[in-house]
Amino acid sequence: MNFKWYIVNVVSGQEQNVCDEINRIAEKKDGIDKSFVPMKKVLKVRRGKKVEDFQKIFPGYVFAHLDLTTGVFGDVRSIPKVVGLLGSKVKPQIVPDAKVEGILNKMETQESEDEKIIYEIGDVVKVIEGPFESFTGTVEGKEDNKKVLRISISIFGRPTVVDLDVSKVEKV
Repeated sequence: MNFKWYIVNVVSGQEQNVCDEINRIAEKKDGIDKSFVPMKKVLKVRRGKKVEDFQKIFPGYVFAHLDLTTGVFGDVRSIPKVVGLLGSKVKPQIVPDAKVEGILNKMETQESEDEKIIYEIGDVVKVIEGPFESFTGTVEGKEDNKKVLRISISIFGRPTVVDLDVSKVEKV
């Protein structure tokens, strides 16, 4: 078998349904190996509580490991909510294995974008969430293991020190 990675363009919001259908067909047909929807774990605040949720890295796309020489293109194309394969209609674009492995590794490590941003003492930050939203302040200290920043914010003309999660601030 000559399996290659392809990107299936689907109707936004239907990625997981299409992925499940491709995997169901893979059990019956030899030309389809597997498929997945690239997602990352994110922290969201719902009703004042932090909740872990998953966010699609590439909305509207499903990665599929296919052997198009076996004629499975029509099977994938006939799945409801599938727009087509990325590339031209005659020759779909092949995704290099190294790129797919990189995406899979990123999904496994579950690094969020906020964790990559390194704050230093003295940085000016803006609060983007919570009771101090839209306030700006200066980083006075940090606890890397808890991902908490100690920020000095001016409230009613007086500097007030508050501890905030790194996901609630952004660099200015």
